[in-house]
Amino acid sequence: MAIRFLFHGTVKDGQEDAFRDLAERSTALVRDEPGHTEHEWLLSDDGRFVTADTFADDAAVANHMDRVRAAGLIDDYMSAVDMESFQVFGPVSQSLRETFSGMGPVYYTLVSRR
Repeated sequence: MAIRFLFHGTVKDGQEDAFRDLAERSTALVRDEPGHTEHEWLLSDDGRFVTADTFADDAAVANHMDRVRAAGLIDDYMSAVDMESFQVFGPVSQSLRETFSGMGPVYYTLVSRR
């Protein structure tokens, strides 16, 4: 089963251009990541955002995290936004749970599917 991340929050005042630039830089960086199947940045008229990523497995998540960390995107992201929630859907290893522990994620496990 795939792993999906959803980040929700608000773009900080005066940071919309930085947010849009970060979205473009991030999309360019992850374009060819193995196992990273979806990467979306969405912005409402009132400055609320959602970023959504889907990965094939833990290895794809770990690779992604290494790449965005090395590129400085995590710090830039946190400078531009106020995070409200981080949701993780699907099976995630204990190692990745430890990586995300400071971000306050809520983990969802599949109960039923059609």
